Amino acid sequence: MAEEDSGGRESQGSSLWLRLIPLATAKGADLLRSGVTDFPKWSRAMVYQFGEPIRPHLDRIWAEVQDESQKPPIAPRPPVPEDHPPAIVSGDECPRRRRWSIAVVLALTGGLLLGGGWFWRKARTAPRARAEAPDATKATPGSTPDVAIAEHGPWEDFAKPEVTDDFILRYHLPRAEKGDAEAQLLLGQDYYFGRLISQDYVEAAKWFRKAADQGSATAQWFLGYCYHQGNGVSKNVTEAAKWYRKAAEQGDASAQFSLGVCYADGVGVPKDAAEAVKWYRKAADQGNAGAQCNLGWMYDKGEGVAKDSAEAVKWYRKAAEQGDASAQCNLGVCYTDGVRVPKDAAEAVKWYRKAAEQGDAYGQYNLGVCYEKGEGVPKDSAEAVKWYRKAADQGNAGAQHNLGVCYEKGEGVPKDSAEAVKWYREAAEQGNADAQCNLGVCYFKGQGVRQDYVEAFKWFRKAAEQGNAYGQFNLGTMHAKGEGVPQNDVEAYKWYSLAAAQGLKESAEWRDWVSQRMARAEIVEGQRKAAAFVARQEAPGFSGGFSTPTPPRFADAGL
Repeated sequence: MAEEDSGGRESQGSSLWLRLIPLATAKGADLLRSGVTDFPKWSRAMVYQFGEPIRPHLDRIWAEVQDESQKPPIAPRPPVPEDHPPAIVSGDECPRRRRWSIAVVLALTGGLLLGGGWFWRKARTAPRARAEAPDATKATPGSTPDVAIAEHGPWEDFAKPEVTDDFILRYHLPRAEKGDAEAQLLLGQDYYFGRLISQDYVEAAKWFRKAADQGSATAQWFLGYCYHQGNGVSKNVTEAAKWYRKAAEQGDASAQFSLGVCYADGVGVPKDAAEAVKWYRKAADQGNAGAQCNLGWMYDKGEGVAKDSAEAVKWYRKAAEQGDASAQCNLGVCYTDGVRVPKDAAEAVKWYRKAAEQGDAYGQYNLGVCYEKGEGVPKDSAEAVKWYRKAADQGNAGAQHNLGVCYEKGEGVPKDSAEAVKWYREAAEQGNADAQCNLGVCYFKGQGVRQDYVEAFKWFRKAAEQGNAYGQFNLGTMHAKGEGVPQNDVEAYKWYSLAAAQGLKESAEWRDWVSQRMARAEIVEGQRKAAAFVARQEAPGFSGGFSTPTPPRFADAGL
């Protein structure tokens, strides 16, 4: 409280106190609790509490108080004449009464300021709490549940409610049981994703069906996906296509995409590339990245629509710019091959890396090839091995084959024939023709595995029948020498001819060599067999280092 000196003047401390009362009235009640004997310390506390904008105001007030402290002291009041009777009490009691009056006024003022400060802080906190609350109005796959818990301000010490299975059930279940389609959808999503509740596909499918029967397009799409995957219901692709169609006809982009995939693959509906393009386009026009990627693929391959590389690049780019990893990889392939865009290895690497860093196996494989060849990036065998391994661990056969080559040659990793055989086998069993040929070579030479001509012949044949030129040449050699199989010049001539037709010069030389010991009729037979093979299947060329654009893929349920 303010005290008076013996001359009746108010002390400097009391003057400072009264001058700071307006500031406390505007900014809160902390001044009344802080005291004023150490203004700089109190000022720092105010800045900490209310932020930097208050500092200039405090500095101004402090300067004013300092200026006043340099002025002459206020003259004392004249003494009360002795013959003037006291108005209420004796002169000895007056100072005490004044002090109690000031105390009462300041106590009441302090109470009002404390209350005002609390409400001011409450108002200051509320906008931030509302801004930070999640948007709980969306009913889309993977959206936040229909429960918003705002953060409290720094001065409030309230505990957040515990979100449990029981909490979600009490929040969504009553609405869902009353037939609210939105609540049924949200409850189904809660069960499907295990979102704040124990995952239960059966319960999810049950609530999706209830909402779907009321016409919810999102629920229809989810129910279709459950049937497609056999999650919570018996797998039934026809039923899946039925529900996709219901949702797609309502304009649901995810359902349109999924129905397009069904038509592209003949899943639950007759295979129809034109119909697939129709539904892909509907979803793509709504911005669905997966549909944009697959529409680009259809233009790239000329399936269901006239082949148009420019359109393919256009749709790949739209999807790639939305972050679709498959489209990013495919756009990279376009830059690698110079398809409707200038050939640009650095730009290809840029898109491969974007896809690779999202975990796309084709992007990882192609990025590894770029590092191995030094195309668009400095040549780096160790980096190539790193990306090959990432893709190989995901089952990419091309990456598995190339990783095997790295181990066989000791490029980027220590040389290890057994490890090479391991990766060749992984790829060969997936049908990779290069890996089948190389695994055959390992068995033929006994390199990393016990020598076995029969096993070598088996893998050479698998590669040769896929049109692999080296597999055909090696198979011809085994027939010519009778290694792993009875000698047969007609078969040798056939396989040498096929490999030579693909440009393998040494194969032509060996074909001419073996023909010298063949009768004319045998040569004619060998030629006939080679022609029959070509007619039966078009022999592909060499396996390139870059993957072709990835095929259409099924819509994900937002996981």
